[in-house]
Amino acid sequence: MAISEKLLKPRIKQKFSEGVEQMYISPIEIIQVPVEFNNTIMRAEKQLNKEIEEQVYKAVAQCEIVVDKEELIKALQYDRGQYVKGYQDGYKDGVEKFAEKLKEHFPSITNAIDFTVEEMLS
Repeated sequence: MAISEKLLKPRIKQKFSEGVEQMYISPIEIIQVPVEFNNTIMRAEKQLNKEIEEQVYKAVAQCEIVVDKEELIKALQYDRGQYVKGYQDGYKDGVEKFAEKLKEHFPSITNAIDFTVEEMLS
């Protein structure tokens, strides 16, 4: 069965080992993606990044700006890395600030909040 078929297939009530139906079915279903599918995505992303780098270089050249292609590509890759790092830092900051607010309002569950934050940021 293809992945798209798996995603679109209506979900059937899950049964426990004794045959008792589960009362609540979560709207979220975790699907393990096969390794070869992940590799395909990674190759496609790498190819897309190369095409973007080439198009940026051509656009810069059309503006009659002289630039070393390899240095431009390094700068683009660095910029992508900075974007990812900025996102991760912002996520971490947001989670920590939210946890502090929760601790203020629910001091009795401080340990649980700390544990959850550690899990989210690991």
